[in-house]
Amino acid sequence: MNTQVESDPVNQERNNWFENIFIDSVNKAMNKSLSYDLVSVKKLDAFADKVIKVDLLATPFEFFISIVDRKVLLTKFSQTEADTTIIGTPLALFAMNAEEPIAGIKNVEIFGDANTGQFFAKWLKNLKPDWEEAWCDLLGDGMGVRVSNAVIGILDFGKKLKD
Repeated sequence: MNTQVESDPVNQERNNWFENIFIDSVNKAMNKSLSYDLVSVKKLDAFADKVIKVDLLATPFEFFISIVDRKVLLTKFSQTEADTTIIGTPLALFAMNAEEPIAGIKNVEIFGDANTGQFFAKWLKNLKPDWEEAWCDLLGDGMGVRVSNAVIGILDFGKKLKD
């Protein structure tokens, strides 16, 4: 069945279009959020030019993450061999960055240069963009500050309610 989809130019173009839009959107969003967190950007220097392959189990998707010129670049293909391979379901990869373990989710496997894989997982978890600046860029200074303060208040209330 997969052979038919791959040999059907219309379906292949449709799949490539989706993947390209998805990858382009993730690249823009990730690097835009990086522009609001200079501390995290500087941490990328130690892993410049590293390539991480991510294989999403239970999906037909795999992609590569490269760190180039203080930017994170997501691509469908890589010209160089991956330094690290991370394999897991999308939910398991999401859970990897959760503050508390989530019951019933299988582990993520990391092969190759484990330091690079572990760095990237911790780096994503600790990414702390300046959300007020981001809201101000999006909505203007006055409204951006108000929205940022409202979001902070809601999150603080949620944390107090949880405790």
